Amino acid sequence: MLPVAVWKVTNSKVLAMCAALISILIYLRHIENIKRLLSGTEPVMQEWDAVSE
Repeated sequence: MLPVAVWKVTNSKVLAMCAALISILIYLRHIENIKRLLSGTEPVMQEWDAVSE
C-alpha cells in the first residue's frame, strides 16, 4: 500500500520502487512478530517488560 501511495503522491516510479523495497524489508524483519500477532500469542507490553527483566 505504501508504494502505491508514494507513486500517487510523487508520480515517481523510482521512489515507489524504493518504498516497495523498504516495505518488503520491514515485513521480512518482523515476520515472526506478525505471525504471533495473528495467532494471538504476541505478549502485550506489560508482559514483554516483565519477560525482559
